[in-house]
Amino acid sequence: MKRTFLPRTKHGWIALMGLSGFILMLALFYLLAATVDEPAVHPDGFFGLLYLAIPLLLAWASATTGLVFGLFAMIGKKDFAVLNLISILIGAFVMLWAIAEITGNG
Repeated sequence: MKRTFLPRTKHGWIALMGLSGFILMLALFYLLAATVDEPAVHPDGFFGLLYLAIPLLLAWASATTGLVFGLFAMIGKKDFAVLNLISILIGAFVMLWAIAEITGNG
């Protein structure tokens, strides 16, 4: 088992793209949240402020992609790259956080 920094398989690179997409979408969310003025009347629900909901959903989808493809690369293809393991850890954290938010424990 040779541990490298960059992934060696196609699935590992897709997991890395999912990780980078997660980071970019989260940065876009915080940039939009800091620069855009909120309306006087706060709409209810997650989709009330759509310009903030879309980057969060895309960040969740990117982290989920990184988790799934990272697990497949690690278990199926024996790709134990460091960035692959980081994408698995971040994807698992995001999934647990999303499940906690949906169930009301977050």
